[in-house]
Amino acid sequence: MNRKTAIQLEETEKLVNLGKALSSEVRMEILRMLREETLSVNEIATILHIPVSSAALHVKTLEAAGLILSEYQSGIRGAKKVCSLRLDMIDLVIVPPH
Repeated sequence: MNRKTAIQLEETEKLVNLGKALSSEVRMEILRMLREETLSVNEIATILHIPVSSAALHVKTLEAAGLILSEYQSGIRGAKKVCSLRLDMIDLVIVPPH
């Protein structure tokens, strides 16, 4: 994968979204699962034994932080939302380069 981004300390909204995304054990587990394979929201819910609605909210939070990508794919009963990792590294730049 080797996709990397840097966030400047001044990018407050990005840092807040990242902090929120990483502040949940469930969301951390979703990230670990997505290291291995892409998963639909329904698959995430099944594996974690949580309601699909909860899995969807966790996915939305991870998307807002830019940690995962989701796309809709055709399924047996309509479209399904499939998630994958977007990044494998984030640098926090506290002191900007001169």
